[in-house]
Amino acid sequence: MNPKTRFKTFNNQVKDILTENTGKTEIKIIKYNEESLQEEIFSECPEIKENETTWIKITYLAEDKSLKRLIKCLNLNKHVLKRVLTFDYIPDIEDYKNYIYITLTALNIKKKTRIERTQVSLILGNNYVISIHPDNAEIFNPIINRLNVPEHHIRNKGADYLAYTIIDTILDSQIITLKEIEGDLSKAAEDIMDEPSNENFRLIHTYRTELDKIRYNILPLQQIITSMELTESHLINQSTNTFLKNFQSHVTQVVNRIDTLSGRITEIRDIYNSSMSRRLDEIVRVLTVVTVLFAPGTFIVGIYGMNFQFIPELGLPLAYPLVLLINFVLIISLLIYFRKRHWI
Repeated sequence: MNPKTRFKTFNNQVKDILTENTGKTEIKIIKYNEESLQEEIFSECPEIKENETTWIKITYLAEDKSLKRLIKCLNLNKHVLKRVLTFDYIPDIEDYKNYIYITLTALNIKKKTRIERTQVSLILGNNYVISIHPDNAEIFNPIINRLNVPEHHIRNKGADYLAYTIIDTILDSQIITLKEIEGDLSKAAEDIMDEPSNENFRLIHTYRTELDKIRYNILPLQQIITSMELTESHLINQSTNTFLKNFQSHVTQVVNRIDTLSGRITEIRDIYNSSMSRRLDEIVRVLTVVTVLFAPGTFIVGIYGMNFQFIPELGLPLAYPLVLLINFVLIISLLIYFRKRHWI
């Protein structure tokens, strides 16, 4: 079951503070090297070996005894526990010498236009990685699938490469979200061309807001990767720096894609405004034509509706059909004139 959260707003930043959890913290330990792969449920302090990588995967987060015991087993700072349990969605990195703490944000679309943000915390230590995800971490399934393949190169890489792979997977989730937004925007543009509506306008406004949120969560990744490249920590091998440089380029491409989508939204908004103006012009033109067509008849009826005692035409037997005929001829004449001028 997913944790229940209470939402607070502070300095225009949305914070989800974990207050209670109807489920229970689940801690899985995955140990692997080139020859073997083992998975177990956390019950006692895990043994971290030099010849294998240990991935401690925490889901259904709650402040319970098992989490506190794990923090104590690995001799982690109590400040880390506080950071893990407080969701501020600000990607960040902190070097504690013996381990590196990283905060990231995963994204996916919920209910078509609502983007769900999930904070993911990583702790990179000597031969181990702790990933902390507050709910069922399906986002990590591709990594687990790779680990299940003995020939995959991830099996003979260290913990720093596992941390890199997790970060890259989170970025992939953001790219998938951007692709879904791009597809929805294309459909919205087609709908606006056919028939602009307030619903389409609200959709555009919502995606503009959500893109700003994505930008807010992605831009700090560049600083995080730069910090990992420049760090002299023994936890990050020189060979992993090559992947980090590629990752930096990857982040830049995502930022450029966001800029492109923002420009696309501006174009769609201009199309919407243009379509609404054209639609208003059509309505005004129709109303103007109708008004002009019936204006002569209204004028004639107004004359014969005056309460004078002597109006000679009122006594003529053919006066009534003659007035109707004149009105009809005037309407037809005006329609022909409008058609020749291409007004209708």
